[in-house]
Amino acid sequence: MPSVFSPNNITRYDHGHKGIFVARQAVYGCDREVLFYRLLHRESDQDMSISQSSDRASSDVMIHSFMDMDIISLLGDKDGSIILTPNFVNGKLSIPWREPRIVLELEAGIFHEKNVYNNIAGMLSGEYRVAVNLQDMMKLPEGIARSLSYVRMDSQLTDMVTLGPAVERCKEYSIPLLADKIESHDEVQEYQRQGFSWFSGYAFAKPKVISGRTVPANLASVMDIAKLYNAQDTNITEVEALVKKDVGLSYKLTKYLNSSVVGLNNKVGSLSQAIQYLGIKVILDWAILLSLSEIEDVNSESIMCSLMRAKMCEMAAARSAKSSEVSFTVGMFSALDLILGMPLAEILEKLPISNDVKDAILHFKGPEGVILKSVINYERCHWNRVDIPGLKSADIAAIYIEAVTWCDEVMKNVVSLDG
Repeated sequence: MPSVFSPNNITRYDHGHKGIFVARQAVYGCDREVLFYRLLHRESDQDMSISQSSDRASSDVMIHSFMDMDIISLLGDKDGSIILTPNFVNGKLSIPWREPRIVLELEAGIFHEKNVYNNIAGMLSGEYRVAVNLQDMMKLPEGIARSLSYVRMDSQLTDMVTLGPAVERCKEYSIPLLADKIESHDEVQEYQRQGFSWFSGYAFAKPKVISGRTVPANLASVMDIAKLYNAQDTNITEVEALVKKDVGLSYKLTKYLNSSVVGLNNKVGSLSQAIQYLGIKVILDWAILLSLSEIEDVNSESIMCSLMRAKMCEMAAARSAKSSEVSFTVGMFSALDLILGMPLAEILEKLPISNDVKDAILHFKGPEGVILKSVINYERCHWNRVDIPGLKSADIAAIYIEAVTWCDEVMKNVVSLDG
């Protein structure tokens, strides 16, 4: 039985005997909407240890990753940025491409190098977009400073008292200030008061729990679908009847299944036909996703997080010979706290799912839980904690890139269903 989630045609990205971990980090505005992505990378050997960054490694990453891996596809419809190490700025290494969607973020503390100022001016005159770290802002001549795309601050390493003048200079020149490595919603508010308007960090991967929030009506649909998902003897008639109870869901599901992202050879004319071709579990997974996307005030990046975890869990399970029908669901449900703004344990308690699935999500137990733990660590760029038995770092990086491209296309189609 075919599956729209099968990990077909995944390209392996090997660099000699090492693999490259690549990820995108969302940068948010004050409204918590994604503005662009910072593209992060580490070179990793086969036992998942992370090597120290170097100009040679960064050069290899940029040449092989950005050109061979088509890493621009990680951006979807957003712009992005990549960190440049000193030798790319002092002229010892050349930048091998000019991509108008990419900002070149200069590594902190490089301004003791010779020719740096002239080379940065040359980048800007050559229509490159440039960003710097806050600690270097006061070292720049006015002509360069006024032309910056943004200024980044590492919140864990920065003394705001000593860098106050740099902040004021950014404000004077109307340069956006990015506060990175933000770990709480309170920090977001504090930096916003100080004049920062862009933010990134773990705070946005944490649920913003709303006190006294009740279960949204759409979760009732998810609960009904989960009951069928967990039943041993669910049949096509039951699934079709449940989906058809919600006219909007029925319409969107049929329309989505006929979209290009699913890739069916022939269009399906009815839900029963789709169920026969794709299988009950696949249809139920999509019904759950579409129901979650309809919940009021849900941030699209929360849905994307849920979908990314689901896709990566499923693909990793299949490629590590631990394929499980519930891997996709485990990944998807693991982000319900982000979507609903409620404690995850409280949400799962209301869902009619097995204890094994709950344990995998809450305690990382069982093969699905082990995979989920590594997927979440990859998502947070904790690459030294990524370890999926049977997979090399190159395999996991390939899964990530495939999943991002696929999920971006899925999200486009989900949004288009409202049109």
